[in-house]
Amino acid sequence: MVGEGIECSWACAKGDCRRQPLHLKKGLKNFKSLVRSCTNQEVLTPERVSKFSRRARACICTCHLSAQKEDQRQKQQVIEPDEAPNSTVQQALFADIERLQKKFKTHRCALDFDSGFVDAVVRSDST
Repeated sequence: MVGEGIECSWACAKGDCRRQPLHLKKGLKNFKSLVRSCTNQEVLTPERVSKFSRRARACICTCHLSAQKEDQRQKQQVIEPDEAPNSTVQQALFADIERLQKKFKTHRCALDFDSGFVDAVVRSDST
C-alpha cells in the first residue's frame, strides 16, 4: 500500500461507481461523466484522502519494522552448515517469507485487501 493511499482512493471511487445505476454506465459520454463524478471532491473528500494516507503510512511503517525485525532475527541466528537444510529455524523463516509474499501479492487493489476499511470510511463520512 504505497503512494500515500492512492489505492484506497481508487477503491473508494470504484466503489462509488459500482453503486451507480446501470443506465449511467451505458454509452461513452455517460460513462466519462460518471467517472468524473466518482473522482471529484464530493466522493474523494480531503478528509477521506487524509484517512487513506494515514492508513498507507501506517502500513508502510509496519512493513518497515517487520523487515527490520526479520533482519535482526537473521543476524542473531547462526545455523551450522550441516543443519541448514533440515533446520526448523530455516523452515520457520521460509514460512514467514511465503506468508509475507502472499500478503503482498494481494496488495494490487485496495478493494481486494482493504475493502472493509474503505467502506467504513465512506459510511462514517456519510452519516
